[in-house]
Amino acid sequence: MIPSAAVPLVGPGVAVVVCITELNMRIISGSQRGRKLLGPRDSSVRPALDSVREAVFNILSSEVEGARVLDLFCGVGAFGLEALSRGARKGHFVDNSSDSLAILRRNIELLGFDAFVSVEQGDAYGFHDSADAVYDLIFADPPFTVFKEEGGAERVFSMAERLLYPEPGREKRTMVLRLPSWYRREPPFQVDDRRVYGESVVLFLSTPGDASGSS
Repeated sequence: MIPSAAVPLVGPGVAVVVCITELNMRIISGSQRGRKLLGPRDSSVRPALDSVREAVFNILSSEVEGARVLDLFCGVGAFGLEALSRGARKGHFVDNSSDSLAILRRNIELLGFDAFVSVEQGDAYGFHDSADAVYDLIFADPPFTVFKEEGGAERVFSMAERLLYPEPGREKRTMVLRLPSWYRREPPFQVDDRRVYGESVVLFLSTPGDASGSS
């Protein structure tokens, strides 16, 4: 067990000291079932509860095994690491917080997933995939405070549309987008499924038809 402590976490070209603790959060199923995840001791991240993630992965079911996963606004990596435990082929994690990514790297090391992941510090809103980095399954978990900002929701939905409706010829993909339950406006695209879990609303989205945006 790792108690709450100030621990030096080292990433590529960076060394920071972050107060970490074991979260009341674990890997739910798969190869690392039951393993606890580390997180910041403060409330700077609000990862999805175990019950929410379990429900999400029950719905995704067979889409996870072998998937190439993109985890945007990843925080300490709860969604992407769960997917890897359940047999996803690889994961790419994106967040703008160096503290969160330092803890994520520690979680990756503790779970033994180093060979299957890449980590990027950057703006998830502006993320663009490329021909040599294609993703089948995307998790997007933006901070709930964004939906209180002017234009915040529009930024989230614009990002989702760009990744779900790529240029012609790209493969079909699925996105899981978590929003606050108090946000009532409808997104400007088709929602395949919508589930409410306490303070969270989870939208299940997918590229329609031939992945070119046509049906």
